[in-house]
Amino acid sequence: MKTYSLPLKTETPSSLWVAANLPDASGPELRGLMSLGLQVDVIDNIRDIIGFKKEEFLSTLGLSARSIARRKDRLSPIESESITRYVTAFDLALSMFNNDYHKTIHWMDTPARVLGGETPNQAMKTETGARDVMSLIEGIKHGVVM
Repeated sequence: MKTYSLPLKTETPSSLWVAANLPDASGPELRGLMSLGLQVDVIDNIRDIIGFKKEEFLSTLGLSARSIARRKDRLSPIESESITRYVTAFDLALSMFNNDYHKTIHWMDTPARVLGGETPNQAMKTETGARDVMSLIEGIKHGVVM
């Protein structure tokens, strides 16, 4: 089992969106930002909060470490979408655990039968897997047996 440690902060952000300084999760501002691409440093901002090693986090996102290393300023729109997909699912799980980062991080790394034995983190590599993870979270939040 992996062990994650959150950085010692006096105040834990209410969401990864807030922590990564991303705009609201919908609307024209976000669509415009996705077209431009997120800043490369957003990867480290998020990774530092959830305690992933860089290579591990990039693998979870389905991104190539080599491709990201070549980026100087902005990520591609596709890479940016991978990040926002992960943050959206993480924040849904975070709300399920009443903003408890430790429980959320543990849950994201726990295999789920409904995900074919994969962890939510493993399933997040694809859009389809991310939808499955978000459906699982919504089902749990609403008491639906999965």
